[in-house]
Amino acid sequence: MAITIKAENSKRGGSAVHMIPPESIVVGDNFARWDDDPLDKDHVAELARSFAEVGQEVPVRVYRLGDGRVKLIAGFHRHAAAVLHNKTAETPMLLRCEVMLCNDEEALQ
Repeated sequence: MAITIKAENSKRGGSAVHMIPPESIVVGDNFARWDDDPLDKDHVAELARSFAEVGQEVPVRVYRLGDGRVKLIAGFHRHAAAVLHNKTAETPMLLRCEVMLCNDEEALQ
């Protein structure tokens, strides 16, 4: 599902916070710079429990792709925890995302 993020009245390099279904966020090749298994599964499970108890405190960072989707820049454990939470929760959560207004090159800096 594509998420439409409007960037009106925003400057390049700025950001805006949006609530986005975690399953709709693109997780790309960003893991290539880490080990084979970049996610600490125990940490993901603990974050999922925390989301169920107190909610999400720190937003993940994403940037807008040209086709309307958003791609994850930072917060891979929080994203994985939200997906895990939504697999078992009665009420799925939306992930608080700081949507960065940048291009591919700027996003990876």
